[in-house]
Amino acid sequence: MQQKIDWQSFWKANRKIEAQQEADLFFQVGKTIDKLPITHDIFTKMIEDIVQSLKLTKNDILLELCCGNGLLTYPLRNFSKVVYAFDFAKKMIDNAKRFKNNGNII
Repeated sequence: MQQKIDWQSFWKANRKIEAQQEADLFFQVGKTIDKLPITHDIFTKMIEDIVQSLKLTKNDILLELCCGNGLLTYPLRNFSKVVYAFDFAKKMIDNAKRFKNNGNII
């Protein structure tokens, strides 16, 4: 039987660092290899894969649930008209507003 995970409790208890720089944002959302941020090339490929899979265009309205600190949200804003980004972890939303805010991200 699969164990139920309480994600809200998980994010309140884990990866609790005060983000000071871009690398901290990668750590907060687990985009790391051996505790180091993934490379720019890997991150760019992730964004390209999302854009291609969703067939995003500049006329699209994107809804991102569990957006975390906006690490993926921010570059995806370039491929859609507007992005509605939501997360239940207040610290993640606070970091998204602090580091990854833009006019077409709501």
